[in-house]
Amino acid sequence: MRIRISVLFLSGLILFSSCQSDSYFTDVAPAEIIRFDQALRQQSISELEAAHPAFSDLYFKQLIQVEQDSGGVSKEALDQFLDDEFIEHLNQKSDSIYSDMSDIALELGLSFDLFAEAFQKPVRPSVYTYISGLAYQCVLFDDEAKDGVGIGLDMFLGDAHPYIDLSFENPAFSSYIVRTFNRDHLSKKAVESLVQNEQGECRGNRLIDYMIHNGKKLYILEQLLPYVSDTVIMEFTPDQLQWCEQNEREIWSHFFREDLFYETDMRKINKLIFPSPTSPGMPTGAPGRTANYVGWKIVSKFMQRHQITIRELLDWQDSQSLLDKSKYKPV
Repeated sequence: MRIRISVLFLSGLILFSSCQSDSYFTDVAPAEIIRFDQALRQQSISELEAAHPAFSDLYFKQLIQVEQDSGGVSKEALDQFLDDEFIEHLNQKSDSIYSDMSDIALELGLSFDLFAEAFQKPVRPSVYTYISGLAYQCVLFDDEAKDGVGIGLDMFLGDAHPYIDLSFENPAFSSYIVRTFNRDHLSKKAVESLVQNEQGECRGNRLIDYMIHNGKKLYILEQLLPYVSDTVIMEFTPDQLQWCEQNEREIWSHFFREDLFYETDMRKINKLIFPSPTSPGMPTGAPGRTANYVGWKIVSKFMQRHQITIRELLDWQDSQSLLDKSKYKPV
């Protein structure tokens, strides 16, 4: 089973994303969200497996691992999981925060329609919500003849939730990361899992390769999520995004001064492309992932100059030629 842990011509998408925000969801059918987290407490194992075979198999065997040696689901292990005080707390909290998901259903409905157009998908992905005990935020799997997206609601309880206290030694719960564990970022994270699956891994190991690879993803997310702000796309605070916008030329110059574009030593470029509180060597106020920000700007400039499809953009593997053809100049 495929599982990913944690995503057309552009003229149509660009035209659509230029509309006013109050018209984004006109005539959009909401996505169907299957509340597996609630059904798990209301239905038997056999009922769940009959109604949702693919996700049940994934959830029981991989996400919470309550499979018996014989291959079936252990009711005793499942009951122990559900009766755990910590899991009960997460269920209660998610029930309260996500008692109504109609807004998210509309957001995903729009994004799924744009995704289907961009990647020529015949049907929308299915969506399942679950609780995993803070183990998985989003998962992607094969749900019969379509993509399935699983959303761990316990990983979207809000940045005020004490994630750090619950697992203070886990870097995945650092403050600069958990600030995005909220409702505002839920649709983005779900759509991102679909985009990442279509894009695959970065095929180069130089900073410029990661920069363009991540810039493509950010650009595509911008097209598929016209209702969210750039701060959500980049997972920056407003101040961090403003700093990048005001210092774009300085970021570019820093990469040149330090001869970083063709650097392959991950110790030197890691914080420029992966979540980090800062970008080493840059002034106070520079967030991590500044290379991704510049990559986004390069890809955006490239797509303004070249009318190609999203698929053709992903298939363009020569990072240097894309940079050259973008005619990018930092502002």
